[in-house]
Amino acid sequence: MIKFEKPWVIEENGEEFILKFSPPLLKELGTITFLDLPNRGALLTEGMPCISLEATNWLGTCKVPVSGKVVDVNDQITGLNSQQLTSPDWILKLKK
Repeated sequence: MIKFEKPWVIEENGEEFILKFSPPLLKELGTITFLDLPNRGALLTEGMPCISLEATNWLGTCKVPVSGKVVDVNDQITGLNSQQLTSPDWILKLKK
């Protein structure tokens, strides 16, 4: 099993956390072919699985790094996706 050291970039914007995948993680994953994000309104607790991900170099679930309520998901990257994500692409926005 692969363990990623720093999989997340967490930005704080007032009462929100903006979650992104880190550049080293994106490099290791390769092309992401499927991404299933939680629903808006979901309550997430730090450490719980929240994202199902399939990529050319990895398959599994990602654990949320902070607790909060999902207030937004990046609809442009969810579902089947053959494009390469970049580190500026946000994944989730959580309310503290």
